[in-house]
Parts: sequence; structure tokens; C-alpha cells
Amino acid sequence: MSNLRALIGHAADVSGAVPNLQPSRGTFKVYVRQPEHLGIIQQVLSASAIAPSRILYLQGDLCRRELLVEIEGVVIAE
Repeated sequence: MSNLRALIGHAADVSGAVPNLQPSRGTFKVYVRQPEHLGIIQQVLSASAIAPSRILYLQGDLCRRELLVEIEGVVIAE
């Protein structure tokens, strides 16, 4: 979650004109390598500002071998 918050913060810094990104209005794909990790990943993301209905969970291989989860998202700026 700290990495996700850092990425959202960085996007706001880079955009300059977009001070208030709203992850609750974004859409996210969460790629999970091991199906048995899904529960803990859902638990961690439930503590975020992301609405559960905005998350699509997918199980499969990830591009980088060292990753167990990868999150891809589009966040709406207000």
C-alpha cells in the first residue's frame, strides 16, 4: 500500500496541475501470481481508498519473476 500511495503521490507531483487524484474513482487491475494470495491482497486493498467495485483481480504469470502481485490502474483527477 505504501508503494501505491507513493505512485499516486508521484503522479500528482509530475502532473503539477492535478493536485487531487482520486483513487476511489479510478479503475484497477490487480494481477496475482499465486491464487492462495488473493485473500490477503484483497484484505490489504480493502484498507485503501479504492472501492472494491473498481478492482478487477486476475490470476496468472507476471512480467517480472520477483513480483507476487502487480497493480495497473487509471486514476481520475479532480
